Order: sequence, then C-alpha cells, then structure tokens
Amino acid sequence: MTWLGWESLGGTLTGGPAASSWAPGRLDTFGRGTDSALRHRWFDNGWSGWESLGGTLGSEPTAVSWGRGRIDVFARGLDSALWHKWYDGAWSGWERLGGVLTSAPAVASWAAGRLDVFARGLDFALWHKWYDGHWSGWENLGGTLMSAPAAVSWGNGRIDVFAAGPANAAATRQLTPTAAIARLIALLRMRLLSLEWSFGLQLERVRRARPRFVSAAVERLRASIFRVIRPFSGN
Repeated sequence: MTWLGWESLGGTLTGGPAASSWAPGRLDTFGRGTDSALRHRWFDNGWSGWESLGGTLGSEPTAVSWGRGRIDVFARGLDSALWHKWYDGAWSGWERLGGVLTSAPAVASWAAGRLDVFARGLDFALWHKWYDGHWSGWENLGGTLMSAPAAVSWGNGRIDVFAAGPANAAATRQLTPTAAIARLIALLRMRLLSLEWSFGLQLERVRRARPRFVSAAVERLRASIFRVIRPFSGN
C-alpha cells in the first residue's frame, strides 16, 4: 500500500473532522465551523463544496454509515447532551438523545439498523447508548477515561472501544502521583466545559432575543474564547 500526499480541502474548522463512506468511491467528511455549526463536504467523482448542516456543536462530530445512502452524525451539544442528525435520502433535523457528556462521542455500526454510541460521562466512565429499531437508555461500562473514546466494529456483534486511561491504573489499582495529576487535569477540563456551555447558552439567548444586536465582533470573541478553552476540554 502506498500513501499519497496531503490534499487541502479548504474550509475553516475548529476541531478534528469525522468521515464515513457508504460505498466505494463515496466519502463524506464533517467538521465544526467557526459558527459551531456542522459542516459537510463529500466526494462522489469529485469533491463538493462545503455545506452547513446547522446545529450548535460543543464537540467534534463523529459519523458512521450502515449502508448505501445512509449516514448518522453525532456530537455533544452546548447542553452537554448527545445530539444526532442523519441522512437517508435527505437530511433530518437534530435529535436530542440526552446524557451528560464530557467528551466528544464515538460511534460504530455492525449492521444495517444498528448504531452504538459511546462517550465519557461526569464520572470519567465509559457510557453507552445503542439503536436497534429504537434507542436504548444509557448504560455505564466503567473505566476511568482521560480522553474521548474511539469505537469500531469488524463484524456482527463485535465492537472494540479505545480510550486513554490514567497512567499505571490497571497495574496498581492505586491513585499514583501521575494518575492524580491526570485526574486533576480532567477535573479542570470539566470546569472549562461548564464555562464553555454557560457562555454558549448566554450568547444563544441574546442571539434569539435580539438577533440584530449580536455583531460580528461578538461572534469573533466567542470563537476566540472557544479556541482557548477547547484544547483543554478533551474534545
């Protein structure tokens, strides 16, 4: 296998992208824009331009396809809940799926009609929600996560989930100095997430109540504050 060089696809993203594919020769990539909305660009015999799919994302998105013509995209909202948008011939609106997330979500699909979503909770544990004809509640899968999770399925009934953990925790089952520092950093991240959420909600209230008075300068300030916060927020 030979890797090609890097290709610039333009756009202005405020976090890492997500990508999915429903067939050979088809790519869909997603990112969070400077306005915190979901941005989308696709490849199908050539690259499209960027389109805005709306929403107000509080994390990087994640995406998966369970079959031709179907894409599911997830992100944490400014309310720290899981939000979902899907394509099935046309884009849906945003669906709120609850929970209290302290990281960007991850998603995997092992078959048509099946989705498994994972995220870190307030207790640093891995939390899981799945779709199989209808949405389940949230279940706690334990662990002590110091990062957002990643998930993949290699076949029906199989999912693998990965995340960074506290140093030496598995070997010692004790809170070592390194683990204590890691936990302190995680607590700081949670506080910064709370500040980001509060600032975002206040700005949204002003925008809705008096949209003409929310200037481009305020939007630039918001983007600048989020750029400072997000490197520490674990997105």
